[in-house]
Amino acid sequence: MVKLLVPLRSINLLEDETPVLFLAGPINSAPPWQEEAIRLVKELADYELYIACPKYELSNNFRDIIVNEDGPIDAPCFEKQLLWERYYMHFAASSGALMFWLPKPARHDCERTYARDTRGELGEYRGLMQYGGLNVVIGGEEGFDGLKVIKENFLDALMSMRFYETLEDTVKAALELIRRD
Repeated sequence: MVKLLVPLRSINLLEDETPVLFLAGPINSAPPWQEEAIRLVKELADYELYIACPKYELSNNFRDIIVNEDGPIDAPCFEKQLLWERYYMHFAASSGALMFWLPKPARHDCERTYARDTRGELGEYRGLMQYGGLNVVIGGEEGFDGLKVIKENFLDALMSMRFYETLEDTVKAALELIRRD
């Protein structure tokens, strides 16, 4: 069964051995790719799994799988979404999968750089992956500005890194990585 963790909801993952899939990628000005990814995971995963999704504005289609209460008293407590994201990103990368999806923007916003935080996270994990066995999967679609450079930088640091061109292939690769782990 797939369960969905949304910002500031937490569980004690040290006592629960269920793997975590973190959905990393742009939120502002992006298409609703997280909803499609959650739908694909629900359809394809044949094992228990938590999805950590930093986008808290999701359709009601997922109400039945959202973890609505914080875990036990010893579960981590987060005052800010950024702390929640970093905790679950690191946990997923080490004992599940951290999945980056880089869609082209749905709209242009002159006030904000598209995927600003995602680009920093990609750089952070490229560096971390050089020194340890982290479970990271990256996919992106044509039209994501800078995708070619991101691929080149990862391949320069990690020659065996694979990139995926569709969200479905990226989700499948992340689920397979979790299954093997």
